[in-house]
Amino acid sequence: TRRQLAEAVERAMCASPTFAPWAVPHALESLNPELGVQKMADAARAVRAMGRAWGADVMREHLDVIWRAMRAALAHPNATKNENDDIDDTRHATTPMAVMTTMFASEWGGEALARRALEDACVRDAESTLMTAATTKTNACDASGDAMDTGCCGGGCGKGTSDDARGRLVIATAGRVLGAVAAASPAL
Repeated sequence: TRRQLAEAVERAMCASPTFAPWAVPHALESLNPELGVQKMADAARAVRAMGRAWGADVMREHLDVIWRAMRAALAHPNATKNENDDIDDTRHATTPMAVMTTMFASEWGGEALARRALEDACVRDAESTLMTAATTKTNACDASGDAMDTGCCGGGCGKGTSDDARGRLVIATAGRVLGAVAAASPAL
């Protein structure tokens, strides 16, 4: 099956830490949301497996690029879609976001990866936007649209400008990241 192939490739990529300079970027290329939910989840699993196999010392030099790829992936709606690749075995199906979330709690990335997320300019911009929105009510989305693509994070409420829609995307992404960091690393 496709899942078995992905697991075999993952094992081969994790065979030696000397593969890290090539394996990490290769896996992160597949974290591209345009390639689909299944490939995103497989890529996140592969990076997570590399970290488990090689440890913090090897992965440390790759954390910046891992975080940037995760940030881009988390901003896309595919991050929260469930993969349904093996009809006969859905117990392993998950979302790419769920797999990425576990990296914030990992021994190899944990605190260092969470700090990169919390120090990220996009996340800080979202925090600033949230603070401003909390004190003003102008151009606020009422979030009462239907749950599909018209509600608050879908940008289809009809209120505000394109900058507001971009702001909602930043806030939605930051919310996913902050939720993942908080769930995985409550001590931070």
